[in-house]
Amino acid sequence: MPCRWKSCFNRGICTELENQIFSGQIAPGQKLPSVRILSARYGVNPNTVGRAVRELQKTGLVISLRGCGTIVTDDDQIILNWKWNCQ
Repeated sequence: MPCRWKSCFNRGICTELENQIFSGQIAPGQKLPSVRILSARYGVNPNTVGRAVRELQKTGLVISLRGCGTIVTDDDQIILNWKWNCQ
């Protein structure tokens, strides 16, 4: 199930990050850029990016580790299932 967005910005950020994960631009085990960097990249409030990242966490595509950041899951099966569902 793709991100459940409450706003257009959340949807766009979720979709963009999902696409980067599915295409391998952000590889399994790799950290996502910080919320601050993503908010600057997309020109939105950091809270908006935080909500989008939390939606990705709910899907299992990323996990947040306190003090380490947000990491793309290294569970290939989760990524393949999501990729299949989104096509």
